[in-house]
Parts: sequence; C-alpha cells; structure tokens
Amino acid sequence: METTYIVQAFDRQTVKGQSRLIPAAAMQFNRESDALRRVDRMAEQHAGVVAVAQEFDGDSGEMGKTTLLAQHGDVPEELLENF
Repeated sequence: METTYIVQAFDRQTVKGQSRLIPAAAMQFNRESDALRRVDRMAEQHAGVVAVAQEFDGDSGEMGKTTLLAQHGDVPEELLENF
C-alpha cells in the first residue's frame, strides 16, 4: 500500500439566509509534513480545513484506510463521521 495526503478546505456561503460550507479545490501531497504545513496556512484563509492520509494500492486501484491528520475550523459534520 502507498499513501497520499489530501488537504481539503471549506468556505462558508450564505444562500437565502442559510449558511453552508462549500468545499474548495482539494490539494494532494506526497509527504505528510507538506500537507500539515499547508493546513496551517490555509486555516487562516478558510472557514475550515482538514488533512487526511489515504492508503491505496497503485496496481489494483483499491483504496485502503483513511486517517484524519488535522482539522481546523468548521468542516461538515458528515465528513467527520467517516473517521
């Protein structure tokens, strides 16, 4: 299994008086340290941000374990329920 690191930011948007979190473009990293540095920088610019480690098999395409590495600010509750 290989591991890739994904950072996902969320921005707050109000539509018709209802506030919701909208995902920004996800970013992928080869090293955990790079992903965690990016999370810290993005936390100042977005309502919320998470970093996860995703295991995968490059040959079969099979996905393995997903691990939450960091969370800052507001993120959708349904996202956190997966961890």
